Order: sequence, then C-alpha cells, then structure tokens
Amino acid sequence: TYKKADKIVTVSKEMEEDFTKEYSLDKERVTTIYNACDIEKIEQLKTEKLKKTKLFKDKNVIITIGRLSNQKGQWHLIRAFKKVTEKYPNTKLLILGRGGLRLYLQKLIKDLELENNVQIIGFQKNPFNYLANSKVFILPSFFEGMANVVIEAIACDLPIIASNCKYGNKEILSDNWTSIKSINEMKEVEYGILIPVCDGKKYDAKHKLTNEEKEMAKAIIYALENKQRLRELSIKRKKDFKLEDRVNEWIKIIEE
Repeated sequence: TYKKADKIVTVSKEMEEDFTKEYSLDKERVTTIYNACDIEKIEQLKTEKLKKTKLFKDKNVIITIGRLSNQKGQWHLIRAFKKVTEKYPNTKLLILGRGGLRLYLQKLIKDLELENNVQIIGFQKNPFNYLANSKVFILPSFFEGMANVVIEAIACDLPIIASNCKYGNKEILSDNWTSIKSINEMKEVEYGILIPVCDGKKYDAKHKLTNEEKEMAKAIIYALENKQRLRELSIKRKKDFKLEDRVNEWIKIIEE
C-alpha cells in the first residue's frame, strides 16, 4: 500500500526518516506535517469555570494527561514526585486520564504516603482549564507519535517537561533535535526540558529511585524554580503549531 501511494505523510520528521529507511521508499514521496493545534478554541476553553477548584488551592500544581497505560509511565512520575515533595511539601500532582493501571497507581500513591499530594481525577472533557490553572506540564512516555497533549500544554503557556522518547517530543521542544541522541540527565532545550526515558519496570514504593526518576524529580524542581522563564518559551513556541498553517500544508500536498 505504501509503495502505491502518491504521497505518505508522517507526524514527525524522525518518524519520516525511519519510515523511509524501513520500507525503502523514495524520499520525495514521504513528508512530515506536524499535528495542528486550534489555539483560538483552546483560549476559549481554558477560561471555562473549573468544577474542582479545590485541586488548585496549592500554588504549585504539576499536571500530566494520558491513558493510565504502560506507554505513559505515570508510575515513574509518581515515584519521582515523592522526592519533589521532600523539598516542596505542598506541591501537588494531578493525573488526568483513565485506564487499566489505575489500581496499581493508586496503591503506589498510598504506599508512598502521597494521598495529599497526588490525585488521579480521570478523563476530563475539557482538560484545558486544568492545564491553564497548573504550573508545569510533564509527559514521561516511553514512546509517542507526535503528542498532541504536549502541543496543547504549550498552547496553554505551560512550562514543558517531556521524555526524550521516539517520536515527537524532542522535535516539539527543540529546533536542533537531530543533534539530540539518548540522554542520561535532564536537558533544557529551546522550548522546554527533556528528560531521560525510564526503564518501564513496575517498581513499588520500597525500591530506590532509578537515575531516570531522580532526573525527573530534578527537572520538576528546576521547572518550578524557573517557571516564568520556561513559560515564555512555550508562548514563543505555540505559534509554530497554528491550525491554519497545518491546513495549508495539507492543501499544498493535495494540489501537487
């Protein structure tokens, strides 16, 4: 099917490179169009009144959004967040999403004595007002295509922390993503912070933090302490994901 297509569009440039090699495709027939972001609509939705305002009574709220599944690695984040609370006891972590790992994650939260700091609040029809009321967004995934949620968090002007996984995250956060290979410590780039990808093992509360989890905790603390400057990076970046630009790229491909 790929070989018969007039044009093949991937959602990230790194995926385009791998895809072309994997299927021995003509480079001229493969291109990348990043996911779009309806910034104007998000601007409206993020001002809607929150039903759960008590969640934001603490000043420093970290937020992550995604299915409660193996891909998203929220258990590593919960373990890392324990270290964050040692320095900033009133900091809160909100996890938006639903999925099969909820019971495991809830037990981990309880065993780490984080019930007052970490809350799983399930799927939210409008996540943008939750994003807008938070201080830092983090995505600890093991892999992505082009994470819409990172782009949406940028559109809400949040400082971004994301794993240096395949694919997409480093392209969203860095213009010089081709020079970024694997990393073993947090790395601030042009539009946010990249963190090492965790190993994916299902640790419990008794296990010591891995190096990747320590770096995740360090990145959260760094983002909290530099949130205004990192916020300005997202404000600068969000213009690159405007809906009309993506539409024009699709029209151009169709007309060619």
